[in-house]
Amino acid sequence: MIFVLTGEVGSGKTTLLKKIVAELKLRGVKIDGFLSDRITDGEETVGYDLFDLKKRTRIPFLRRNGRSGWQKVGPYFVLPAGLAEAVRIIGRSASDELLVIDEAGPLELEGKGCWPALSQRLPELSRRFFLVIRKSILEDYLKVLGRIPAEIFEAQEADLGRIVDTIRNHVR
Repeated sequence: MIFVLTGEVGSGKTTLLKKIVAELKLRGVKIDGFLSDRITDGEETVGYDLFDLKKRTRIPFLRRNGRSGWQKVGPYFVLPAGLAEAVRIIGRSASDELLVIDEAGPLELEGKGCWPALSQRLPELSRRFFLVIRKSILEDYLKVLGRIPAEIFEAQEADLGRIVDTIRNHVR
């Protein structure tokens, strides 16, 4: 089962996800995965850090400056150490944990970024995933996911209690 939180860029998906994760933990749901925390310099977004939900540590993940040959998404370079950490987190998660991925984006749709690691885990029938996916590419992801059941929550219309209850009822 895949739970999806969707919305446009800047719609509060990660902010809402933080609340959902905190509430699920309070209710005894085992969680692994990562958040993508925006890094700003004044009003400008300069990148994103990967926040490890289990170890509670962060590592630089996306930055505007990078090297030739690094993967790139929009104006950001994917830092190799950050990507390696994301892949490690996906690989270490246990089947009884809700695996949170913030976010599965355009890079993954191209088979890059975290997709190789994530695509290996998706067929595991006992697994539960919580993916953040931009609304503009959600339909493309649903085609890729095929017959894997998905419950979709809109960030703008989200009811925190309903989301938490729905997930909790599926991950017992």
